[in-house]
Amino acid sequence: MLIFRRLMAQYAYRPWPLIGLSCLSLVVFFFTVLLPFLGYGVHAVKHEDFRRCVDTAFCRRQRAFADRASNGSPSPIYRVIDSSGSNTGNSNGGLTLVPSRGVVTAELEAVSPSAVIKGAQKTNPHFVVEISHVGRGTVRVHVNEKNPIKPRYEGAAQYALKSADAAAPIPGGLTEPHRTADYTDYEAVEADGASTGVTVRVSSSPSFKVELMQNGQPRVIVNERNLFNFEHYRLKKAPKPIPPVHDPQAAADTADALREYTGADVSREDSAAAFEVNTEAKAGSDSADEEEGEELDGGWEETFKTWTDSKPNGPSSIGVDVTFPGARHVYGIPEHATTLSLRSTRGPDAHDDNAYTEPYRLFNLDVFEHDLDSPMALYGSVPFMVSHKAGGSGGVFWMNPTEMWVDIQRVKDSKLSRSKGDDSLSTRTHWFAESGVLDLFLFAAPEPQGVIAQYTALTGTTAMPPQFAIVYHQCRWNYNDEEDVLSVNAGFDAHDIPYDVIWLDIEHTDSKKYFTWDQHKFPTPADMQLKLAETGNRKLVTIVDPHIKNEHGYVIHDEALQNGYFVKNSYGNDFDGWCWPGSSKYIDHLNPSARSWWSSRFKFDKYIGSTEHLFIWNDMNEPSVFNGPEITMVKDNIHYGEVEHREIHNLYGMLYHMASSDGVRNRTDTPRRPFVLTRAYFSGSQRVGAMWTGDNMSRWDHLIASIPMVLTNGVVGFPFSGADIGGFFGNPDPELLVRWYQLGAYYPFMRAHAHLDAKRREPWLFGEQVTDLIRDAVRARYRLLPLWYTLFHQASVHGTPIVKPMFIAFPSVSEAFSVETQYMVGDSLLICPVLYPRANAVQAFFPSDEVSGGPWYDWHTYAPLPSPNPKESGFRIVKAPIEKIPVFLRSGAIVPTRERARRSSSAMARDPFTLTIAVNNSGKARGELYVDDGFSYDFETKNDFVHREFSFEKNTLSSAPVVAETNGHSMSTDTAVGQYVRNVASALKIERIIILGLKRAPTGVKINVDGSEQSDARYEWSSKNKVLVVHNPALPVASNWSIELI
Repeated sequence: MLIFRRLMAQYAYRPWPLIGLSCLSLVVFFFTVLLPFLGYGVHAVKHEDFRRCVDTAFCRRQRAFADRASNGSPSPIYRVIDSSGSNTGNSNGGLTLVPSRGVVTAELEAVSPSAVIKGAQKTNPHFVVEISHVGRGTVRVHVNEKNPIKPRYEGAAQYALKSADAAAPIPGGLTEPHRTADYTDYEAVEADGASTGVTVRVSSSPSFKVELMQNGQPRVIVNERNLFNFEHYRLKKAPKPIPPVHDPQAAADTADALREYTGADVSREDSAAAFEVNTEAKAGSDSADEEEGEELDGGWEETFKTWTDSKPNGPSSIGVDVTFPGARHVYGIPEHATTLSLRSTRGPDAHDDNAYTEPYRLFNLDVFEHDLDSPMALYGSVPFMVSHKAGGSGGVFWMNPTEMWVDIQRVKDSKLSRSKGDDSLSTRTHWFAESGVLDLFLFAAPEPQGVIAQYTALTGTTAMPPQFAIVYHQCRWNYNDEEDVLSVNAGFDAHDIPYDVIWLDIEHTDSKKYFTWDQHKFPTPADMQLKLAETGNRKLVTIVDPHIKNEHGYVIHDEALQNGYFVKNSYGNDFDGWCWPGSSKYIDHLNPSARSWWSSRFKFDKYIGSTEHLFIWNDMNEPSVFNGPEITMVKDNIHYGEVEHREIHNLYGMLYHMASSDGVRNRTDTPRRPFVLTRAYFSGSQRVGAMWTGDNMSRWDHLIASIPMVLTNGVVGFPFSGADIGGFFGNPDPELLVRWYQLGAYYPFMRAHAHLDAKRREPWLFGEQVTDLIRDAVRARYRLLPLWYTLFHQASVHGTPIVKPMFIAFPSVSEAFSVETQYMVGDSLLICPVLYPRANAVQAFFPSDEVSGGPWYDWHTYAPLPSPNPKESGFRIVKAPIEKIPVFLRSGAIVPTRERARRSSSAMARDPFTLTIAVNNSGKARGELYVDDGFSYDFETKNDFVHREFSFEKNTLSSAPVVAETNGHSMSTDTAVGQYVRNVASALKIERIIILGLKRAPTGVKINVDGSEQSDARYEWSSKNKVLVVHNPALPVASNWSIELI
């Protein structure tokens, strides 16, 4: 009903889009666009609008294939053809190592036992396998048809990978094979010959299998269960000719039927030919799902509700099983509103009482009021999974943007030994994609962070955002007009609450035509942006969605039409779907010329009313099509290069996001860091911008669900994510709103957002107490901005998650592997939010002091947390009154903060820093601080930044440049002096140092700066909490210095 009211309001108060539409058009609009939303209740998704596995032909076929294999029924296997005698390399039982390419090649043959039983004489399809080491112990397994009747799509690499050579084989990267009777081993080495500790074990008989081992321990096994099933392209069988019918009565009946159906005057003399054509068509449709006598369930045509997918290429799906030996926990494959450690989907599985019955689906969809605790597909898709057990981690990434499903099952494995750190359970997964090729990347590392680093070495790390993007954003659908925007802006200042960005949703446009403004509500948008900038250099974000209003005279529509930039339907015409503007067309972002053109539209002279203070929000880019199957685009639409939409569906939103981000980056003469938020995403989207978890609800269970959703995005290399604070749908009560702000202050992306029908919820509208509590939560974010910015820099360089699940932060603590209601910010702060109403305490998990390095400290009071047994990990009850979110500082951490309360991040640019140090049981601590100008690329192009490492050891705190490894050479990361360092950073100071965990009070504090002794510093010692505070040491951030405690 919300969308119904929204659309009715649009057309009730803006009648001009309907002028000229026929009555039939209005009827079609009602039944195809409005009516599907009438059944949407306030708290439930309309499940019948979305396919399940049973509604999806290739999912049914692949699951049935697995069932037959599991039951011992005859099913095809894929064996390596022995090509001994090949002169292209070192042949070994059908496996050929080509050292110059660093590739092991093989040819597979699909052998069907059913064909043997039937005695059918047919040519079994052949497939080409290439196995290579691409660096860092990452192994690629690529399988395609040997001689397909047409090329299969595998163009995702140019978008998902960070560069063309990111997945290139290392020449000599696989060593000479070691062969046994059952398998062949290849050692993975780096280009310089250094060992990775990774072995690739390939079995060729009785069927093809690949095993990735690290230091002799299996981490990932491909095709262990023989579920590899590659549906080759084939020609649709022509209908059998039907002899002409000359029966007079049949001809008469046919003529009568045709007259009744069509109204045409069909004579009985002409009806014989008509009857012949009719029976030929029926014969063809009966045989459409057959090829060489084999039944192909939904292989050539598939209908869901009123939509029929023509499937011109026929069945083309691929299935493969991937096993993680000894690892009961697997993570990743977003986006789903589910648990962090993924549930089983196949059973019976006694090891998971809450197992699902549906596979996890990866298919970008606009799901209205989505379910929780469900494997149902949502807005984004990243086909990357991480496994972990104490002692080792594994991972798999299938680079394929077509629809995909993943089954998960835990099984006991008697071969595994707990003495080796193995669990008694292994996780079996079964992946199946609708089309494309099999292009797997296999990972192994001692810890999960190593697997994530391997993955981001391929797909890229998160883009370093502008600084304003990582603090507080204020949004709703919609701020009414310029007066409303400036009033809200003033309200933040009046109530002394910092914020950096205010957002405008679709109502700011002229009739949902993007790159335009409603001239009645926003007559002077550039002036409005300048007024925002005058109050703390604040920014404006406007929404730009991918659906283009189908209206001649609208410049975006007309230019795209003229240049042929729209997606085509299966008949070659421009695809027309319905979205917020009504009739809409969609830019074909697979077309590089279309992307370049789209980017150009963000130039200031094209996007009239925009300034350098305006940034962009990409929504609805799954893409959302209100009158399409599953509220999205039909799969047989055609993109640039004659590529079907089914091949790139999960990539579309990322391509759109890329084009928008490029436009914002390049709209100025000197490129500047863009900020573009996206809802749909794929592998590689982290290089482009931020994402949010979509349309959540103002409920406590959605607050809880936000944590594993955000953490999972970090696991798959996309750390810049967050959930809408307060919930998008509904009206949170004050307690829920406060608790959500307290948690949201520790999301990587912090934005409050609300639906059009939700009540206004600016922080000062709920009474003085609530305003004070929200102010404290938002200020906590700004206070920690130096830490957040440093973590974003680390993520941009190393691919590390910004907020870390407990299993990543403490990979040796098995009790932490399924903890999902708390997490670490970097390696320093433990966040334990309140997730239930009327709660004044939380049950939090704490790794032992031995593992953590020492006691945990209350971040708010600096008091050490009492530990009943420092050698044991476990849950503890900690107090959490309404004014406090429990946050704890880890021993061994050094955290930089800025303590002055300001109106925005730019107002803090010259503020001094405070260092808070928690000395561990070894008397040590470390931390980092990274600063740059916050908006340009000078940190990359001119080395214009400061990056310092702080270390505390032997009662001495010191600061030195961070030393990084670049091409095997050690170098300081802040060796040059650019404009920012010269004009700003050189004047930055450290004004206070707080040290926790000292054994005794010092008798003096000596300061040394750049080798020169300074006057002794003033300090204060608290004997109660054993806290030392050094006051105003005035230490220059950009210099080398030390403080010695005497």
